[in-house]
Amino acid sequence: MAEHIRPDPDAILAELRREAFSNRGRLTVFLGMCPGVGKTYTMLQYGRARLREGVNVVVGVVETHGRSETEALLEDLPVLPRKPVEYRGVELQEMDLDAILDERPELVLVDELAHTNAPGSRHPKRYQDVLELLDAGISVYTTLNVQHLDSRADVVRQITGVTVRETVPDSILDRADEIQLVDLTPEQLRERLEEGKVYLGEMAQAAAAHFFKFENLAALREMALRFTAERADEDVRGAMRDRKISGPWKAGERLLVAVGTDAHGESLIRWTRRIAGELDCPWLAVYVEPDTPLDSLAKERITRNLSLARQLGGDVIITSGHDVTEALLRVAREQNVTQIIVGKPTRSRWLHWLKGRSPAYDLIRRSGYIDVYVVQPEKEASKDRSTRILPQSALPVNEFISAGAITLLVTGVAWLLEPITGYESIALVYLLLVVALGLKLSRGPVLAVATTSALLWNLLFTEPRFTFYIEKFDDAMMFAMFFIVALAMGHLTSRLRRSEMAERQRERRTAALYELAHQAAFATDLDTGLRAAVNLIESIFAAKAALLLRQTDHTLSNVPHPASSLALAEKEKGVAAWAFSRRMPAGKFTDTLPDSEALHLPLQGRTAVMGVLSVRPPADESFDLTERDLLEAFAVLIGLVLEKDHIIEAFKHAEIIEASEHLRRALLESVSHELKTPLSAVQAGIDALARQVGEEEKKQATLREIQAAVRRLHRVIGNLLDMTRIEAGVIQPKLEWSDVGEIIQAGIELAGESVGEHQIVIEAVKDLPMVKVDQALLEQCLCNLLLNSASNSEPGTKIIIRAQTKENHLILSVLDEGKGIPETDLRRIFEMFYRGAQARPGGTGLGLAIVDGFVQAHGGSVHAANRDSGGAEFVITIPVESLRPEWMESFA
Repeated sequence: MAEHIRPDPDAILAELRREAFSNRGRLTVFLGMCPGVGKTYTMLQYGRARLREGVNVVVGVVETHGRSETEALLEDLPVLPRKPVEYRGVELQEMDLDAILDERPELVLVDELAHTNAPGSRHPKRYQDVLELLDAGISVYTTLNVQHLDSRADVVRQITGVTVRETVPDSILDRADEIQLVDLTPEQLRERLEEGKVYLGEMAQAAAAHFFKFENLAALREMALRFTAERADEDVRGAMRDRKISGPWKAGERLLVAVGTDAHGESLIRWTRRIAGELDCPWLAVYVEPDTPLDSLAKERITRNLSLARQLGGDVIITSGHDVTEALLRVAREQNVTQIIVGKPTRSRWLHWLKGRSPAYDLIRRSGYIDVYVVQPEKEASKDRSTRILPQSALPVNEFISAGAITLLVTGVAWLLEPITGYESIALVYLLLVVALGLKLSRGPVLAVATTSALLWNLLFTEPRFTFYIEKFDDAMMFAMFFIVALAMGHLTSRLRRSEMAERQRERRTAALYELAHQAAFATDLDTGLRAAVNLIESIFAAKAALLLRQTDHTLSNVPHPASSLALAEKEKGVAAWAFSRRMPAGKFTDTLPDSEALHLPLQGRTAVMGVLSVRPPADESFDLTERDLLEAFAVLIGLVLEKDHIIEAFKHAEIIEASEHLRRALLESVSHELKTPLSAVQAGIDALARQVGEEEKKQATLREIQAAVRRLHRVIGNLLDMTRIEAGVIQPKLEWSDVGEIIQAGIELAGESVGEHQIVIEAVKDLPMVKVDQALLEQCLCNLLLNSASNSEPGTKIIIRAQTKENHLILSVLDEGKGIPETDLRRIFEMFYRGAQARPGGTGLGLAIVDGFVQAHGGSVHAANRDSGGAEFVITIPVESLRPEWMESFA
């Protein structure tokens, strides 16, 4: 019995992601170790080969750097003009993203994936342009050097001493369908450099002396080869999974990196991403929110670090807790983490003694079976970043002043009470002061009050007074215990206050979501709910907000909802439209059009985007990651409320339509039957009268007019009845062997005198076989088509009927010599009750709809077209069983 193999969850998730991207364009990356190896040349060769295969290929942007052999390859390729972008008085040339989207080629060539776009472009980075092209279903060939990979930037800095400014998230290459390594040995590349094929003149000499050193090139080449080998190994294992080939599947690893507000968070994140890529395992970044609020610079840093983790493909988890080690281990066990990565402690001995041991030591001691990696941050990067964005903690001066004043006041009261209570009781008064201030003030002032109160008690109330010398051993013991207890009480009460503030903040977020869900979902009308949502956003974030809702035609409204408090400029409306169409956040604090004044979030429902929420923060302020998450939750809730309202309205509309349809069918059936009975009696009486009057000419003419009118009423009623049957879905063709010629003659006779003023020409293929159809329904179809042609063509003109069988299909055509059908009517001509703008007076607009219904009941189709020689042509195509003439003779 074959052993049951449990599927790998990570493999299933990867397969689901591949299926999610199946409708997008394919991404092929030509990877090299550094400039000059021939990435652009190779990409152009592949592009020319695809062009020869008949693929629609265009060049979006290619940098030839003056190399003649590269320019020669561009000669046969269509190159789109670049888009001029003006920046500080200089005109820059960038790839025209909109032109490519309008052109919609099958394949576009985009050089230098890591390029930074000019300010004012839609996206800051070229790789974001490529992502938009892929989402639009356009395949992309692009080039990249390994040093531009975000996870390798720190290693490249260590190897070459050069800081790489333009980087690409590794997650972009995770989405690549193919990676082509363009490889040269260091010797070959240096030869190209000396020949002037990479750089020219002094620039080539400088490159050879610095970046293009042999040891640098060897290390970069090894890095490129390793990366490509990792990708090839992943492809092999993917193929084994797809083909269900059993193999030595290793136990899955899962990494966790602890991210804080220190200066080397980015370095740790890149290190973790690099190791996760080598191990081919998932990873996550965890941030433990402190009890105390962060200043704006610390918020900016943690937001940037967590955003980097998302860009590199990691999952981000934000948790809370005053014990960082406990919080990290809790998340690690919940997420089945096997390895935890933390930074190496960098505290001095004095700080180590003052603040206690680093969490890294406790993490190692308490981690159990989870491995802990203590990583040395990249020194140069941490130095640069610490000097640039290291937050400076501002002392709460006002709290220190208040604490000092209260301490002096309590000391004065204690001085008056001491003769009555004794100096021992004064120590309790000071302890009460420390506890009381600990509930109101921050940690620093409370510890200062604890220390000061102990010294004041010793100085003013113990013998000998006004000195710090303690005479009695009991007083010394009491002073020591008082000092320790005061510090402990101050620390504990301050910690309790911080925990209370953090819990209050979390409660406020939860309450805000509940309030929004309650007010928006249970409001008496939609406008009231949206107004409540905007008011909540203003009160919580102190920000102005605007709502742009989806219109009935599924486009975004250009006018903000009346509940909005933010007036949007045309540029902001354009950004909101982009967020709506792409279902992605855009604007301020994002990577798409970050120069905007507001953050634009799509109101995503379960099935569609219902609009856009635009939020503008106060001047010189930003949203931290927690606030961004809360805003996105607000946007989702508002989107669900709008979608619920839309579904309710659609349901009401459907009920109304269903009721009206039921009423219409009942009315048609009732009117038809009520008219048919008396008309039958009238028809019988007129026929009898016609037989009695003899040859009196005038009476005969009058009777003919009456008979024609009655036949017309019969047709109307018959059409109403037929349409009612079609709408009710009760048409079931009775298939019988029928002669096509008889069907045509019966259809002409059914049309009667209405086509008598036209020449009816039958062009049927000789020896047509018998076909299995419902003859009565087809006779009615031909009759209706003949009546339509007669009504729309002049008397005396021809009406041609053609019949043939082809590939088990019966094809009947009716052609006239009238004015033809306007192009605007062709799409709707078979709709019920539809009459063209040029139709003659009279008629109900049901004849062609009945033809369409009867033909569809046979499983066939009918279409109309204009003839080149003038007039219209209606063609009925029905799948049939046929009986050949030679078979018919054998039955005779």
